[in-house]
Amino acid sequence: MLLVNLQADAQQLKLGKNPNQLRRDAILELNSDKQGLLLPRINDTLQTPINTAADGMLIFLTADNTLRVRANGIWQKLVPDASTGTGIKTLNGLNATAQTFAITNNDAALAFNSTGTTHTLNLPIAGTTYPGLLSIVPQTISGTKTFTNEVRMNNGLSVLNNAAANFSGNVNISTLTPGSLLFAGAAGTVSQSNADLFWNNTNKSMGIGNATPGNKLEISGVANSPVSGLRLTGLGTAAFAPGFSSNRVLSVNNNGDVVVINNPASSNWLFTGNANIANGSFLGTTDDKAMVIKSNNNTFLEFGRRQTLGLTIPTIPGYTNNDENVMHIRSTMQFYSPTALFYYQPKFFIDGDGDFRMIGNAGSSDFFQFGATGTGNNGGFDFIIGDDGDEPIVFKSDQYNRTPRQLEIMRLQGDKVGIGMNGATPTANLDVAGNVKLGDGGTVFNSVLKSRQRIDATTFNAGNNGNQSGTANHTSNFDENGFRKYRFNIDGVTADAAIIANPRVDLSTKRIAVAYARVVSAGVVEITFTTSGPTGVAMGTFDIDITAINF
Repeated sequence: MLLVNLQADAQQLKLGKNPNQLRRDAILELNSDKQGLLLPRINDTLQTPINTAADGMLIFLTADNTLRVRANGIWQKLVPDASTGTGIKTLNGLNATAQTFAITNNDAALAFNSTGTTHTLNLPIAGTTYPGLLSIVPQTISGTKTFTNEVRMNNGLSVLNNAAANFSGNVNISTLTPGSLLFAGAAGTVSQSNADLFWNNTNKSMGIGNATPGNKLEISGVANSPVSGLRLTGLGTAAFAPGFSSNRVLSVNNNGDVVVINNPASSNWLFTGNANIANGSFLGTTDDKAMVIKSNNNTFLEFGRRQTLGLTIPTIPGYTNNDENVMHIRSTMQFYSPTALFYYQPKFFIDGDGDFRMIGNAGSSDFFQFGATGTGNNGGFDFIIGDDGDEPIVFKSDQYNRTPRQLEIMRLQGDKVGIGMNGATPTANLDVAGNVKLGDGGTVFNSVLKSRQRIDATTFNAGNNGNQSGTANHTSNFDENGFRKYRFNIDGVTADAAIIANPRVDLSTKRIAVAYARVVSAGVVEITFTTSGPTGVAMGTFDIDITAINF
């Protein structure tokens, strides 16, 4: 909007385009090539204050959709009826009340004639004599039409409408390259871009992004980019076609050609997993090649024949079969355990000497470890349990029809070995809870008990295990046969036990010896002494070890 003050008492107002170009004779000027003046829209001219408007005012009456001007105190149509006696009196010299318009296509020049009550516009059809219009009916235009400047089609005008139009000559646009496909640019300008779109009429091929297509359709990718130049959109909501088969897919070969191949996804294992796989599906190779599993480009696992993996050792038994199927693990193999058991995660590994070993949890904080040891020709095998020192290594047998089903055979605990302990801690370097046999021809025995007893000729009552008893008079001499008997109560001695008596002193100086030892009854052992001297020899006081072997 431009408001110009021409004089102190005069102003001009211009709205729209070219605000600096003013008409001096207009107080209000509107300038636009795509906008108009919208008048006030009134539906009733009888309402106040429009019913007393000044002459010369304009409105649009919506009651009958007419333009009205205020004249002589009334609202009149801008083009009144002939009955009012005002308005246009003649049209191109004709003043009839009813006049008509007609269009002809005579083979004559373009002309507008008015005769009687009819106005006729002659629009000739373009031909060989007069210039004219292209028609919707077939027509022939002879001669070559050469356009040396722009050819523009504005406002939707079609050169070729819904009917055929034949050109006996050529329509030449001298700036276009043969094979160019035309673009309608800004303001209807026709242009070409052969690097973007080109038709090779000789090879009958189309190039997109390529002016020299070698295939029926050739699309050039984006320079210095892996993008192919072809993009499919809307796939996120696209539905699969009924009966769609995924056995064939499009691929690109080394030449950039799009080729049809078998769908790898129909036979490959996917990173996201496979479902509904066919029976007989597998992950691996189908020829004599190793299957290798890697991480960070390091081999962790290999599958294949021994010879294929290069693991055949002809001089070592067990490693000579070239066709043996081998799973070759080339890493430490660690097993899962709950996070609470975090002290010693179970794993198989090779130590620094090349020895194969295993370590793992025992409880939540103890561990076990076993495996090969040594270097060179000094190999061995050990089994370790720890770390407090009293954790047992237990060997058991399992018998499904026995109660309890599992039975402890042997345990190694601390620095001791127990056999048949049934969970008890061994108390000796070798603690056997049960019978024992020594040697191939040995006799099975159950236990060996040792008891130290005291021979006291004065009190006749001593001993570390049980009570001692003898003849009624402990001061009496050996009997007439040279024997003297003592009995001891020793717990744990069975009725069929074998007894060994071992005096803790030298009795030969008294010419006394142990004649025999026997079990009188369960828990009662009798030791008989004999003498080769006088029957009145004194026994004295000494200790004697009594060993009972229970059978």
